[in-house]
Amino acid sequence: MPQLISNLSSRLIFLFQALLVLTHSLLVLTHSLLVLLKITRPNEWEPPTLLDSLFFSPLLYLTSKIYLLILFLRGQPFRPPPHHSPIRVHKVVIAGNHDCFLDPASSIHRAGLKEKRKLDWKGVVWLQDELVTLEFDDRVGNGKRKLNVFGSSWVPRCGGDDFAFQYPHEKPPWEGKIPLETDVLITHCPPKGHLDLLLGCPALLSELWRVKPKLHVFGHIHHEAGVESVFFDECQASYESLLLRVVDALNVLRYGLQSVLWKWIMAGPGSNNGGVLVNAGVMRGNTGRLRKGREVVKVVDL
Repeated sequence: MPQLISNLSSRLIFLFQALLVLTHSLLVLTHSLLVLLKITRPNEWEPPTLLDSLFFSPLLYLTSKIYLLILFLRGQPFRPPPHHSPIRVHKVVIAGNHDCFLDPASSIHRAGLKEKRKLDWKGVVWLQDELVTLEFDDRVGNGKRKLNVFGSSWVPRCGGDDFAFQYPHEKPPWEGKIPLETDVLITHCPPKGHLDLLLGCPALLSELWRVKPKLHVFGHIHHEAGVESVFFDECQASYESLLLRVVDALNVLRYGLQSVLWKWIMAGPGSNNGGVLVNAGVMRGNTGRLRKGREVVKVVDL
């Protein structure tokens, strides 16, 4: 009798395991078919389809559309300069997660250390957790204007040891890192919830609120290349809280309507005092090919 029970148990376990394998195979096959028909996306680095968005959160999908409409109705975050005069061009760059030879922690950097040669940047300023002050001729007087630019290459871990400038998701390096006097912020990683497919860093977003730069340029998420206004107010805070599953979506609509009415009825055109986020990705999706066009942002005199 005990032998019979043992044999029966073994067969049931085998059948259960076979059923799990079959179920997994069917799920993989179904997902592959949905991807082939472009009903769902293959991975989180691709833009979500309508079905993906509705499955993830219908409320978030609807609120995000309303939020973009509110940003459109509010207009430009600040008044662009009224005239254009020749200025000195400065070239400022940061690294990304594929620039392995610039990161001593990357396995590729360590492997090729003996062959590494000193780079000649030829007038290009490379920033890694550094602030540089750029000088421009004053458009009105004969003095100089200054622009403070801070750059950092760090990204949440998204690859193996051969990737560069990665940090663990649970240990972001951003708190207190960016100087308050920063006018232009350049990072490779986007802030959470802005031009990022929801893959950005919440800690960088918190640091953005602390510093409030006029311009933040980033990349990393190829499919989200574009420009977005930020105002650092209750409407934006409510939208970001919804992304982090903290607050009711109705606050986005409430504060959004207040901001639009205040801008057009009380303050008038040109009254905004916000900033601009730019995802400056130049790759066409994740294809490895460059896309046409560049983002041009007119920034008010700083």
